[in-house]
Amino acid sequence: MTHDNDPNAVLIVEQGWIQTDFGPALRIHLQRKDKAILSFSEVYCAFATAYPNKWALQCLPPRSHFMDQVNRYHLHVLDTQPKGLDLFDRQAPKARRSA
Repeated sequence: MTHDNDPNAVLIVEQGWIQTDFGPALRIHLQRKDKAILSFSEVYCAFATAYPNKWALQCLPPRSHFMDQVNRYHLHVLDTQPKGLDLFDRQAPKARRSA
């Protein structure tokens, strides 16, 4: 969602709300206008500018669900911190890997 005429500008497209185990999430995708590759920093800056103080998850699915779309980055925007996924929470309970 940019009004920038710069061909390198990042576009954000909102795809609607879904219910997840983390609560409601807004599906979005980001890509540059010229469809070039975005760095992680560019994705993060575009997200943080458009959705200040929000959390987002990017899912990396197994190969059977993989979508290779011309440098498009899919995120799920959350209103609240996803429980158990805060990188700085050293007190989070440890889990055993399921078989």
